[in-house]
Amino acid sequence: MTQSTDIEFNSQQASLAQVLPGLKKAQLRIVFSYLFHLIKVDEFRASFVGTQGLQIKRKIDSSGYILRDCKLYAWAYHRAIRCGDPIPKFKDFGVTKEDAAFLRTLNLVTIPKKYLAYTQKQMEDTLSFITASDMESYIGKFAYRKHKFLVDSFGYSFEDIIQRLRGAALYAAYRQYPFFNPKTPGHVIAVAKIAVRNSGQNLIQENTTQSRQRLDTDNKAMYETFGDADTIQNHPELNSLSEPDTFMNESMQALAKLEHKMTPRAKRFLLIMSGQHDAEFSTYLGRDNSTAAERMEFEQYSKKVRKFFSTSGRSVEKLFSRIRAIAGWQH
Repeated sequence: MTQSTDIEFNSQQASLAQVLPGLKKAQLRIVFSYLFHLIKVDEFRASFVGTQGLQIKRKIDSSGYILRDCKLYAWAYHRAIRCGDPIPKFKDFGVTKEDAAFLRTLNLVTIPKKYLAYTQKQMEDTLSFITASDMESYIGKFAYRKHKFLVDSFGYSFEDIIQRLRGAALYAAYRQYPFFNPKTPGHVIAVAKIAVRNSGQNLIQENTTQSRQRLDTDNKAMYETFGDADTIQNHPELNSLSEPDTFMNESMQALAKLEHKMTPRAKRFLLIMSGQHDAEFSTYLGRDNSTAAERMEFEQYSKKVRKFFSTSGRSVEKLFSRIRAIAGWQH
């Protein structure tokens, strides 16, 4: 019953004009400024009339041609120019000649050239973790733990849910590019896992409101219990993930974009807070910290991390205030 979020990587040859018909070049520049994290989503939406921005974003989100082919070629070209490397061939990226000419006019000078340019094969190899056994196990366990009630009472299948979560992980990884740090490949995995949790939480929220009610009359009382904001804390599968995932998402963005300005201690703190495995901290906890980050309440886990680093909650907030200021994020 879920709408697939898989990106159509095996579709026939596309073009920007086919995926986003009717857009002027100035609007296409806005699209790629958003895709390369040069503008925020609010600025992206404000650049279009009415619901046009949302409609365009939906097309982008399902387009492998844009997220993979065009982004990979654009960054490969612009980085090669700045680094004095051989100019990549647009045909190697599956990009049309017309689109390649447009992508070469983008302004990506604010993206540090330390971020490597990937070929399609390198990207495929990098993201192979999404279909590896560890990630498949993670997604499967998350789906069974959080969404069983959707299967039992809302008519979903675990296969549909897992497909959605897998697609969300893949999409998030492609959206993160080119901000991949080869020294800490766990960044991309963490981004993908955060996307899985956020997509799973969104699915719960979509189906526990009156406007999305799928329960029959006999199950009305059960629905009202699940949908009641006053009793939602009584159902673990409905607990909000927004606080920890917002924190973790900001951690990953900070590490990707600002790690060159951070001390090793700050980088390690953010990695551990985001649930990345750390042998010493795992020994301190008495179990793998990456598992603990998933199972423990966020506040409990964060207290353990703060105690391990001998730091206070106020110091952590001060760190993130500085990160937000440097990155230009809004509170």
